[in-house]
Amino acid sequence: MHREDFQIFNNYKSLHKSDLIYIDNTASSLTPDFVIEKMNEYYYLYKSNIDRGLYKSAERATKEYEDSRAKVADFIGAKKDEIIFTSGSTDSSNKSIMMFERYYKKNIEELKSKDEIVLVEESHHSELVPLQEFAKRNNLKIVLGLENLGDKTLLLSCPLASNVTGQIFDVKSIFNKAKSHKIITFCDMTAAAGHIDINVKDIDCDISYFGAHKMCGPSGVGVLYIKHELLNQFEPTSWGGGMVWDVNKDNTSYRSDNRRFEPGTPNIAGVIGLGYAIDYINNITIEKIRNQIEEVTVYALEKISDLEKENKIKVFAEKEINNNIGIISFEVDGVHAHDVAQILADNDIAVRSGHHCAQLFMKKNCVSALTRISLYFYNTKKDVDVFVKGLQKVLDKFQK
Repeated sequence: MHREDFQIFNNYKSLHKSDLIYIDNTASSLTPDFVIEKMNEYYYLYKSNIDRGLYKSAERATKEYEDSRAKVADFIGAKKDEIIFTSGSTDSSNKSIMMFERYYKKNIEELKSKDEIVLVEESHHSELVPLQEFAKRNNLKIVLGLENLGDKTLLLSCPLASNVTGQIFDVKSIFNKAKSHKIITFCDMTAAAGHIDINVKDIDCDISYFGAHKMCGPSGVGVLYIKHELLNQFEPTSWGGGMVWDVNKDNTSYRSDNRRFEPGTPNIAGVIGLGYAIDYINNITIEKIRNQIEEVTVYALEKISDLEKENKIKVFAEKEINNNIGIISFEVDGVHAHDVAQILADNDIAVRSGHHCAQLFMKKNCVSALTRISLYFYNTKKDVDVFVKGLQKVLDKFQK
């Protein structure tokens, strides 16, 4: 489905004399030619900075950049002035936690009875580690498990989907419960963006974020959404040009809008690329993307089910297919995940192996590493067939 939109497949075959089986989309999806061309247009036709020049190319660059902000807002059901561009999900996570920390310290008398941060074991390290550091600096406790939500909870962070099992969390219900305890809610939408429909107002999260490179966009671009009511109370955590109103020797006043959180020159081409990636996805429709992912994921689960029944592999995946974004992680009995991935790579099959930046999940399930396939709309049943043949080579080599 739409593989012809990705020149990388033909280029790979020309270079390596074999077909690329790319099933590592949760690490990073491929980027369609359309998006690359639109980014190149910026460099070839109107390369300039934004918000600075009155000449034609500068005005077009500024418009394209801000058009992307509007596209992002519409894509996730937000307002344009609630969108902040960052360098990626990790940057978004760190910045939002630093903003919240400044807010927390200003409101410490009101919030001092809340000393717990609730997470789930599926939390990505980019979500977990900054919160650990925040907790250390402020003598707060990290608590695992949604059942621990209560009046002592300061904030809750829950991903929209697990990047290990593909499980889609019922964040709307989870955040609704959190609101009854006046808990600030964070949502890592990185694995899910571009795979399922997202509406931040519907799920009612306070802060959420995702990156462009897992949904057909370029690397180095992230989105941070902060609910308008909170955004008005947050302060910048980095400073420079473009976010100030008035500068004096000893004091500076800042813009009152979301641009006060975007100092300096941003990744203009990348942000423009994200906007056109959203256009590309919208043209296909999330519904069709979702249908293709589900169809191929079902097929993949069926193909490896016999191996699981024979105890040759152990699968870690959400098997309720309408609740899985297209991820299947697995452990091969007696074989390290890196060896599995290497043999697959030798057969031009791109997968991910390791702890997937989710060591809490790994420790909970008593595994050190897993191999993961992650599917997107350009993947086919043929890709799965080649993968299964590659997996059989692993078994033939190690499980004699």
